[in-house]
Formats: sequence, structure tokens, C-alpha cells
Amino acid sequence: MRRSSPLALVVFTLCLAAAGPAESQMVPKLDVTPFAGAVLFPGTLADEVLVCDGIVCDRVSDVGMKAGVAFGAHAGARFGGWSVEGTVAFAPSSFEGNSLLGPTRSVDTNLLLYGVDVLYTLPGENPLMELFLAAGAGAKTHSPSQGESQTNVTGNLGVGLRVWLSPSLALRFEGRDYVSSFDSEGGSSLQNDLLFSVGLSVSPN
Repeated sequence: MRRSSPLALVVFTLCLAAAGPAESQMVPKLDVTPFAGAVLFPGTLADEVLVCDGIVCDRVSDVGMKAGVAFGAHAGARFGGWSVEGTVAFAPSSFEGNSLLGPTRSVDTNLLLYGVDVLYTLPGENPLMELFLAAGAGAKTHSPSQGESQTNVTGNLGVGLRVWLSPSLALRFEGRDYVSSFDSEGGSSLQNDLLFSVGLSVSPN
């Protein structure tokens, strides 16, 4: 009967040890994070917007948006240090600008952000705290109380921190910059929507 050499047994044991963690990293870990926060709109949204109320139309210049409260959720899967997730955020706000019919004009609007993101968790020494980077693409829809809705393509970059409370629960702090183009009668302008949020990540498995 042939005997296995000690070297072969050592190599086989090392291969099993290396394959174990790699295989476990390929098993997706589900993650759901409801969040709340604030959305900021630095700069001017558009040089000029036509606002119609019934039969009366008004040209509003130097249009900006008021900061508002945001609510939403992330949902996806983690593969080791990488994550893929979908994001939806809702923020009621308002347009404000200089009106031809008065000193200022304000129009309520709802902002809906949605898209797909990729996250990378940076290696760290503290297993209870994880710093991560995020990038993604999607769209946003403005739905004003007066005028037509508008949807634009967005790209976003962000950074965040997870603080683990237990193996399945973590606080998630995050900041993102959503970049898009806003179209109006005065032309197109680049817009940055800054979303800062705090959420509770739940990883059931």
C-alpha cells in the first residue's frame, strides 16, 4: 500500500486553509439600511425657470433650492470587502428665486434620488469600525407643485463609516455628492446635491 508523503499532506492542508476564507468571502451577505438625513443644494440650480400657475406664467431667475430633510434606504449584498446595493432617497424641498411679479418666488418640489452603487470597505485594524468608499450612477426626478417634472441622470461619489453594534447591526454614517445636469430655459447647469445621512444597517445572515 502506498503511503502519502508528509510534504503532500502539508500542501493539501495549506490549500484547504486558503480555500476556506476565499469561499466564505464569495458568499453574499445581505444588507439593508434605512436612513434619515439632510440634503443640501450649494450654488444656483438654474439662471432662469418659467413657472406657470394656471394662466399666469412667471420667469424666476437665480433659482436655488432650500436644504431639506431626506429619507431613504440602501439594500444590497456584500462580497468580502465589496458591496453592490440599490439606493432610494426622497427629499421634500422648494425652488426659490427672484420673480418678475414680486421680490421672491417659492415653489414646493419633491426630489427623488435612485440608483445602483458599488462600495469598497478599506482594510482597518478595528473590526468594529469600517471606513468605506462609494460610487454609483442613477437618476433624480424633480416633481414641482407647479410645472412639469424633470428627470436627469446622476453620478455620485461618497465616503462613509460603519460602527458595528453586534454581528448583524451597525450604525452607518455617510456623505455623498450627487452630480447631475439641470435643464431650464436658460440652458443646462451642473448641479451638486449633497446628501448626509445616518442609518441602521441590518445584516440578517
